[in-house]
Amino acid sequence: MLRYIRAAARGIWQALLRIQEVILVVASVLFVSDIFIDVIMRYIVRKPLLGIEELAPVFALWVYFIGASYASHEHSHIYAGLMHVLLGGKQRASSTVTMVASVITFGLSCYGIVLAHWLLMWGIERGEHSIYLSLSETYLQSSVFVGFILMSLYFLTELIKNTRECSFRWAKVGEEVHS
Repeated sequence: MLRYIRAAARGIWQALLRIQEVILVVASVLFVSDIFIDVIMRYIVRKPLLGIEELAPVFALWVYFIGASYASHEHSHIYAGLMHVLLGGKQRASSTVTMVASVITFGLSCYGIVLAHWLLMWGIERGEHSIYLSLSETYLQSSVFVGFILMSLYFLTELIKNTRECSFRWAKVGEEVHS
């Protein structure tokens, strides 16, 4: 039974990653196309399309926040690794620092969810729309909310992994002392 649950969880996890990849590709292509059409119409044809520049921030924010969450999954996000250099080969101290950093990162990303939710609710209450295309501002704000939810999910899995590794390092030291 546990095997089926794990298989289903892996399938959901992989589907979530594929959805993010599709969103990244589609939003990137739409963003570049939007800018390209805007430049062509404005500077070559000399007949700018009103409102086309209102689309660019929507696509850009989706690329940015889905890209940030995908980078969090891939562990290719930016982090400061100075403590590992200072600690050298001290694996127990290094794994402890990594775990503490994971706790802080996860906590901040959860706080980001709270702020992004507040921003989204505020946007829904205000009901603001863009001038020319009448796009709801919630398209922009929802990208922040979704991005922070996904980042928090990935940071949670990283925190669990780092906590296990840290406890393994400490348990290993305990075995050495009692031997």
